[in-house]
Amino acid sequence: MNVYVISASPEISKIGKADSPGSRLSGLSTSSPYKLEMYRVFPMASKKSALAVEKIAHATLSDKRMNGEWFAASPEVAAAAVQSAIVEYESPTCRDPRIQKSPNYPCGHERTLANSKKHGNGLACRTCRQNIERRAQEKKRSKIVVG
Repeated sequence: MNVYVISASPEISKIGKADSPGSRLSGLSTSSPYKLEMYRVFPMASKKSALAVEKIAHATLSDKRMNGEWFAASPEVAAAAVQSAIVEYESPTCRDPRIQKSPNYPCGHERTLANSKKHGNGLACRTCRQNIERRAQEKKRSKIVVG
C-alpha cells in the first residue's frame, strides 16, 4: 500500500492511498479538467499504516481542504504533510489529531493512533468495555435472589 500526492495545478493537490498509484492516477485523469501528475509516492509497510498516515496528513491540511481528499496546497506542501505524518505515525507518542483533548482515555490507556481503533466510542477500549460488561453482568447476577 502507498500514500501518494497528485498535483492538479501548482496550488491543488490530492493526498490518497492506493496499492497501485499509477492506476489510480489514470482513473482520476479521465474525469479531471486538470492535467494530473503524480508528484510523489510514499511506500508504506501496511494498509493500516497507509490509512493512518493519510488521515494524519489530511488533518494537518484540514484548513486547506477543498473537497474530499483535494487540498488548496502545492504538491510540495502536501508531500511535506505526508512526510510529517509518517514521522508522527512512527513516533512512539503518536497522537491521533482527532483526539487531542486528553493524553489518556477514561479507561487510562494512552490516546495513541494505534489505540484509537480500539477506543471506538472514545470511552474505553474493547478489553476495557468487556471488563466493564463482565462486571455489570456479575453485579446483576449477585442481585438475583434464589428463593
